[in-house]
Amino acid sequence: MNRRAQQHHPNVPKQPTRCEPSSGVGWRTRWGRSPFAIRRGLACLVLGLAGLLGGCGSTDFTGEKGLATFTASNCGGLLSDIGGCDLKKGVAVGGVVDVAAKSQKSGLALGLRSDIPSILTVQQSDRGGSAIVGQGTGTAYLSAVDGNAQEVDRLAVKVVEIAQLVYNTASTGFGTFRLQPVGDVDGTFDINDGVSSFTLLFLQVDAGGMPLLGRDSFTAELSPGLAYQAGREQPRSLQFELVRPSMAGNYFLTVRAKSGPGRFKLQINVK
Repeated sequence: MNRRAQQHHPNVPKQPTRCEPSSGVGWRTRWGRSPFAIRRGLACLVLGLAGLLGGCGSTDFTGEKGLATFTASNCGGLLSDIGGCDLKKGVAVGGVVDVAAKSQKSGLALGLRSDIPSILTVQQSDRGGSAIVGQGTGTAYLSAVDGNAQEVDRLAVKVVEIAQLVYNTASTGFGTFRLQPVGDVDGTFDINDGVSSFTLLFLQVDAGGMPLLGRDSFTAELSPGLAYQAGREQPRSLQFELVRPSMAGNYFLTVRAKSGPGRFKLQINVK
């Protein structure tokens, strides 16, 4: 049986450039707060935008020893990481997050190292600096190291498979969404009259409904006749910017996690 759910976010800090880690998000159904009770791989949470606005693009963490600051950014979050990048939520397997570290005493930049590369690796970011990549499920320590490769501080990072992909109701400004699982289709989206281009947003979550960080953690497939807006052909976060098909009919966007059962197939209806 499929259950509708509305996910609520706590208030986020008002600072424009830096966030404190949040305590997580929750969701409720008419049965009360609970884990997913949905068929494997079906993402049928409906997430509201309320509470996301006013966030920021990066989040700072103090290491376990209190000697270094870790800053996470470019984590594949909604609307260019408007909700920050809280590493306590976990990183998706296959997901990429930019991370920088500096000494709290001197302010100098520190290197990064993972103690379990089969779970978490450190690589050069294509945006400059360093990035962490989720490789396998489990928890690894991300260490900030000095010029002699000696650990200054460390931070535990959890890596988790994507259990569900979540449709975000912020997209409904462009049309009407219905959670109607039929066959391999999980929901429908009727594009409003007069809309020539539109954006569809999703969220990746673990088995407990908690959002996961990480860009490049998914694949997406468009059916013939459905196309991305110019310059938006390779989305790296779960934000799909599309052009209204020229012909009336039914079109499909299928999003799949690179690792884990997370999947959502959306039928897009054009009159």
